[in-house]
Amino acid sequence: MSDIESVFNIRNLRRAYRWIMSNPDAQYKSYFRDSYDAFAIASDTHLRWIRNEGLRERYQASHASKLLVPKPSGTLRPITLLTVEDQIVYQACVNLIADTLRRKTRQRYEKRVFAHLYAGKSSPFFYFQWQRSYKKFGNKIEQAFSGGHHYVANFDLTAFYDSIDHHVLRHFLSDLGIDEDSVDLLLRCLKVWTSSTWSNGQKNIYHEHGIPQGPLASGMLSEAVLQHIDMAGERGRKTIYLRYVDDIKILAKSEVELRRKLIALDIASKEIGLFPQTAKINIRKITDPRDEVKSVSRPPEPSIKPFVNQKKLVSRLLELARKGRVSPENVTRFKYLLAHATPSHRLNLRLMKVLNNHPEHTPAICRYIANYDKVPVALAK
Repeated sequence: MSDIESVFNIRNLRRAYRWIMSNPDAQYKSYFRDSYDAFAIASDTHLRWIRNEGLRERYQASHASKLLVPKPSGTLRPITLLTVEDQIVYQACVNLIADTLRRKTRQRYEKRVFAHLYAGKSSPFFYFQWQRSYKKFGNKIEQAFSGGHHYVANFDLTAFYDSIDHHVLRHFLSDLGIDEDSVDLLLRCLKVWTSSTWSNGQKNIYHEHGIPQGPLASGMLSEAVLQHIDMAGERGRKTIYLRYVDDIKILAKSEVELRRKLIALDIASKEIGLFPQTAKINIRKITDPRDEVKSVSRPPEPSIKPFVNQKKLVSRLLELARKGRVSPENVTRFKYLLAHATPSHRLNLRLMKVLNNHPEHTPAICRYIANYDKVPVALAK
């Protein structure tokens, strides 16, 4: 069976559909609630139609819709909304890549790489549970610190998903042994999905770089490129290389060794057309290794454990959002606690101030407001 036949194999399409439905990203899935319901009415009929169109080389990707979500920096993050059919085809292509890539990178799972870990064909989920892997990521940092690695540096890539060059992607997929027809299909689809629309909405501008942010499959596809940086990061025994998605941490016993590894990573990233965010690369000495991992468990929150106390929870949120601002170190905790809050007039005015100062918190605050059966007049205004 050729790879293109494997992509459109009915079992692979069913597997892709199952994993899309079990995607733990509830926010992304919420945009498609009606579409998923409509597809489910005759899912097998739709999957067989996709198979027939694909095997006859007639499948055409649809242009995506884009949501532009505010980031803390003031810029916008594009979230790509694909049709259900396109999500399935994308996932079906990446299923083949995941099987092959895992054989090459499995030895890094939860040792040096802690995100987008393929769970295997028989799993109800495409990836390992992120909570388990993220906890192990934190444990590895603490172990490194205990072993005398007291210096750390972050190595972040600029606009990583948007910057992946399709020619670079072709190189790595061919290197994995993915056949040319399957690669051509995937890259044709990516060209359509990553295109942008002129302001007049009448003409699309096509790129040959970027993968869509949002779909489940993109995380695994990015791993095909990031493995090049992983290889540079894990060379040598004087530094410890750890990566969670594109958030890379290097730990060492001295600044000298840390700088050498940063140079090696810089060269490796430039070899594949990616560039580090130089403003975010800072060498520092660790005082508490737990500060290197975002957490909502330290210190513990008495407002929600062992049970949610709404009065204490509101007071805690007001404290975290004093003067309508949330400090960077409290962002994760603020969003976590807000998700447990029952709508309250005590919170509303403060959250409106937060919204003005931090538009990046719009999704979390909107979810809070959506819990109202009827939005109060003052809040509506």
